[in-house]
Amino acid sequence: MGSIHSRRRKDGTTGYTAQIRIHCDHKLVHTESQTFDRRTLADQWLRRRESELDTQRARGELLGKRMTLEELVTWYESREREPWGRSKRNDLKRLRTCSLAKKQVDHLSQHDFIAYIEARRDAGAGPATAGSDLIWFRQVFRSARAVLGVSVPLAAVDDAAAYLRDVRTIAKARKRERRRGGGKTA
Repeated sequence: MGSIHSRRRKDGTTGYTAQIRIHCDHKLVHTESQTFDRRTLADQWLRRRESELDTQRARGELLGKRMTLEELVTWYESREREPWGRSKRNDLKRLRTCSLAKKQVDHLSQHDFIAYIEARRDAGAGPATAGSDLIWFRQVFRSARAVLGVSVPLAAVDDAAAYLRDVRTIAKARKRERRRGGGKTA
């Protein structure tokens, strides 16, 4: 499935490029490559990625649909049918530029989500606000899985949410006190 090619660089050293190309019905459906300074590193990367792709295929997931969190949120925002409220737009904008934004979605784990929420709390976000970020992650991931066939870490989000609720890092919003009656009081 993959191959390793060596080539001489301008500075005289040798670079080893591991390349994976997958064809289906004579069409290229997935390609990726990575260059290393040593052939053993290229070989290790190639074997690891081939194993990951084989696992993806065995689970029935589509190949070649790897996206960063930023790309996924941008795609989700582009699917807006009715105008969203200001809160949702701002929350999605924050997720698009957060510390996890440049990571591949299929490589995110519950540890990443826990660290992100704990950092949000340390920055001053309340338990309900931090919890709503997990809700947006879940909503974006479910949409992407249904429409794009992207491998998304829904189980990791759910595991992180369960843990964060147990340790009371996230919680439901407090019940608000509302005034009764329609008129002004004197």
